[in-house]
Amino acid sequence: MKVIQVGCYPPPWGGVSTHLKRLLDYLDGRGVESLLIDVSGIAKERRGVICRSWAEAKRLLLGSPRSVIHFHNFEAANAPFYARAALRHRTILSFHNQRFLDEIQAARAPRRGVTRFCLNRLDRVVVDSPVGRTLAGELIRDASKLRLIPEFIPPATVPPLSDPALLALRRRHPFLLASGAFRLVFHAGHDLYGLDLLVEMLSRLVTERGLDAGLAFLLPDVGDPAYLGRIRERISALALGERFHIVTTPLEESASLWRLADVVVRATNTDGNSMTVLEALSLGVPVVASDCAPRPEAAVLFRTRDLDDLVDTVADVLAQRERHRARLAEIRIEDNARAFLELYGELGVEVGLAA
Repeated sequence: MKVIQVGCYPPPWGGVSTHLKRLLDYLDGRGVESLLIDVSGIAKERRGVICRSWAEAKRLLLGSPRSVIHFHNFEAANAPFYARAALRHRTILSFHNQRFLDEIQAARAPRRGVTRFCLNRLDRVVVDSPVGRTLAGELIRDASKLRLIPEFIPPATVPPLSDPALLALRRRHPFLLASGAFRLVFHAGHDLYGLDLLVEMLSRLVTERGLDAGLAFLLPDVGDPAYLGRIRERISALALGERFHIVTTPLEESASLWRLADVVVRATNTDGNSMTVLEALSLGVPVVASDCAPRPEAAVLFRTRDLDDLVDTVADVLAQRERHRARLAEIRIEDNARAFLELYGELGVEVGLAA
C-alpha cells in the first residue's frame, strides 16, 4: 500500500511542514511509495507533492485505492472525514501540539461527542510527548491505538548560513542568541512564542548584565502585522535596532542559524515536542526553554513567562557555554524516522527495515 500524508510541505515554514519534508525525503530514500497532499493553499513543485484544497483532498482520498492515510491537519471539524476515510483506508492522525483537547472541549456538547466518536474510528493516533499521550488517552478508548513518536527527524544536511544580515549580526556581537516562531499567535492571553519576552530579555542582558549580545528571530509567516509593528516599536524604544533582527524570509534550514548561535531560546507558553529545541540540541548548541511542557533532559529550563528567571538563566548559560557544549557532545538526540516507518509497516505498507 501507498502512504499518503495530508498536511503541508514548506512553504509555509514551521515545525510540522519541516517534519513532513524530512519524513517524505526519508520514505523516498527507503523506496516506500508515498505521496503528500499539501492543503496549505501555497503552490509549490516537488516530486511526490500535490497541492489541493481540503475539499479537493477529501474527494481525491475517497477515490484513491486503499492506502495508509496519515493526517497532520487536525481540526475538530475535520474529524467526521477522518472517520469516513477509515471505512476505505488505514488511517493515522498526528497531534502536533497539546492544544487539541482544549479545542474539542471548547466545542458544544454535540460536536464534542461526534469528534470523540470519529477519532476513535482511526487505526492509530500519534502524539509527540508523554503529556500528549495522557491528553489523547482522554479521547481514545483503545490505548493500543496510541503511539508516542516525537516528530523530530534531523536534516540530512545543514547548509552554511548565507543570509548577509544574519552573518553581519554574528560578526558584530560576541554573543548570538536565536529563536523563532511559525507565526505570531496568542495563547492564554500571551504571545505564544514569547517574542515580547525576548525583546525585554535582550535589553536587560545588554543594559544590566553588560553583555554584548544580538538576537535573531526567525518569523517566516508574520500572522499578526499589527502586533509585529508594536514589537518593532518596542525594539526601537529600547535602542536594540542593531541587535534584534527579525527574519521574515524563510531559511532553507533553520538549523543553519541554530548552529551559529551561542544559545537557542524557546520562550513559548505552550508547546509540543519542539523541533527548534531538538534541532539545536542535535547540533550541540545549548538551549534555554520554558517549562510549559516536557523538555529533553539536555535543555536548561526557566519558569514560563517569568522574565527575571529567563534573564538569569540565559546569562548563566552564556557564562558557562563551553561547559554546556561539552555536555551536549555526549548526548544523542533520537532520529524518529524509523519509528514512523515501523508504524506504516504495522498497517500493511511494504517497508525495508534492515538498515
